[in-house]
Amino acid sequence: MKHAHAERQLTNEDLRRRNEEIVWRFIVADAAGDERRAIWDEDAVFELPLQGKVFRGREAILARGRDSNETFRDFRYTDVIVYPMLDPNLFLVTHGSEEVLASGKTERNRYAQILELRGGKVVRRIEYHRLSD
Repeated sequence: MKHAHAERQLTNEDLRRRNEEIVWRFIVADAAGDERRAIWDEDAVFELPLQGKVFRGREAILARGRDSNETFRDFRYTDVIVYPMLDPNLFLVTHGSEEVLASGKTERNRYAQILELRGGKVVRRIEYHRLSD
């Protein structure tokens, strides 16, 4: 017997739509801010394969975000596209960035990242990026 207060079972499409909204909130949030803190799972993993770096756990990931924030005077996302995958918990995100480093130097990068969600939280992020030509 189901209880009246039990959450209804989400269809894959409902879950995908809910998770995509979370992905968009995640992308626009400050790398070390409260919104990211709320979205990262406590045991999340953030991988940067091209740099050979892996950050384990929300606090380590947020510390990395604080370090990144100190590197940039300004950071703007460009051309963001979120691609839902067949699994409603997986998303491919591509985007560019326009960055002004603390030194004043400007850079442009291209990114591709995979975000995996569970229970409304990001549990894994794999990010690839390179300087644009």
